[in-house]
Amino acid sequence: NVLAAYAHHHQIPMLLVTAARGGADDGYFYQVYKGQVSEKVAEATGLTVHRLSGPDDDWLFCQAQEQAWLQRRPVVLMCSRTALLGGAA
Repeated sequence: NVLAAYAHHHQIPMLLVTAARGGADDGYFYQVYKGQVSEKVAEATGLTVHRLSGPDDDWLFCQAQEQAWLQRRPVVLMCSRTALLGGAA
């Protein structure tokens, strides 16, 4: 509800950096459903979602920030465990 309000009513551009949970490298069963629905919920509210899988995707931070400003709505960056913790994760 809050994301939809920011996106549609208030048109506030912001960059949302989130952890992509529930993948094969996530050892917590209660994170699995979050990983299955997070991206779909964000897209259902009309938000653009990008996935970062590692350091090679760092360029997306600047591009997504610019995209949020141009779209006048939040843009979501979903970061994998490797993107957040590095290659040793």
